[in-house]
Amino acid sequence: MTIEQDFLAFINESERPQWYRYAIRLFVASDTFSESDVEALGLALLDGTFNNDLALNADELPGSTPNAESAKTLNAIDEIFGVNALNTDTPLEFNPTGISVVFGENGAGKSGFARIIRKAVRPDAGEEILPNVFITEANKPHAKLIYTTESDEIRSWDLSDGPNRNLSSIRFFDRPHSEMYVDRENAVTFRPYVLSLLTLLSTFSVHLSEFFKREAEVRETPRPKLAGLSAAGAVKEALEGLSATTNAEDLLSSFDFGAEEKVQLDEAQRKVAELHPEARQREIKIRLTSKSRLNSLKQKFGQLDGLASSAAIEQTRAAAHQAKAKRSAANEIAASLYEDAALAGVGEATWITMWTATEGYIRQLTDRDSYLPSFATEAPCPLCHQPLGELAAQRMDNFRAFVESTASSQADQAEKAIEQRIQSIKQALRDLSLIHI
Repeated sequence: MTIEQDFLAFINESERPQWYRYAIRLFVASDTFSESDVEALGLALLDGTFNNDLALNADELPGSTPNAESAKTLNAIDEIFGVNALNTDTPLEFNPTGISVVFGENGAGKSGFARIIRKAVRPDAGEEILPNVFITEANKPHAKLIYTTESDEIRSWDLSDGPNRNLSSIRFFDRPHSEMYVDRENAVTFRPYVLSLLTLLSTFSVHLSEFFKREAEVRETPRPKLAGLSAAGAVKEALEGLSATTNAEDLLSSFDFGAEEKVQLDEAQRKVAELHPEARQREIKIRLTSKSRLNSLKQKFGQLDGLASSAAIEQTRAAAHQAKAKRSAANEIAASLYEDAALAGVGEATWITMWTATEGYIRQLTDRDSYLPSFATEAPCPLCHQPLGELAAQRMDNFRAFVESTASSQADQAEKAIEQRIQSIKQALRDLSLIHI
């Protein structure tokens, strides 16, 4: 299968959205899309008026399936008028069987002819053709492109005719095109036409998604009309004023609902329940559901009791004291090792966090051999980037030895155990909050 056939099989699959094929036809017709195109399709999809389930055919893809009408050779460019500053007297003819070389000095008009050809075969790749500023007639640029079809018929195309699918079989390549297909390493990165359609489809999808988001923000569900309420009543006024910022107490204060009204409401609800036996079934279902939720709640309370019982709390307290004692012992060792430290807090939790981050930074360095397994005296400090020197390098080695020591490791493990116990209790409390009775 060709890439065009693969593309058609993909785009015509039944699970693809219908608007995919609509968008592809839009791209083929204009080689781009506008925000108005996005808005028109988006509104049609939202309103349910879009219907375009026609399969995409091969003959709808430019240049994919040459036929008798497709251009085989480019013969000439004639009847030029008002195109940049091109000479209007002489046509530009091409050799149908060989190579035609167009040459001339700067400003002779070579680029002007190229713009005409580019406009014919690839409208998306050509810039707008500007008129001759030295011609006073208010006429649009005009040129006719003469070509031979696959059936050997001579046809012509005018600038005013717009895109012609039959001309897409002509392959055009010039310097602006080369800049599209060659990257910075000068590697050819040619992309087939159907892949450019997929790129446009992806971009179009992003714009369509953004349009839907904007529409969701501006479209507001209308308030329901409440029948049976007095036009000038306080109840209707209060209900129509409901919003996300409405205070419940202020709302209730707007209603005169006393004991007498409560009795009437209860009696009305009782009668309604008697008239509708299915209400009893709903009540039974609600009770069964509540029972299930109560069982779940009982289970969660059991889990919490195991974590927050007196014995568990005592264990947690003892573990916390143990962790504190181990950290204190580790800090004492650190203090004895670093009596000459210029700053306080060496060996404590915050300091260890900083040191751990420093070690992580060292291990991702390309020249980490200057720091592992020991600090070199000539290496720059990983924090301040100043030369370490012998004394500083020795101090950094001592820091590392302390962090890796048994005392520090035991303190870390004890603190992590306490943190895990606390997180278990918090999770149990969160589970309880998710159960609604």
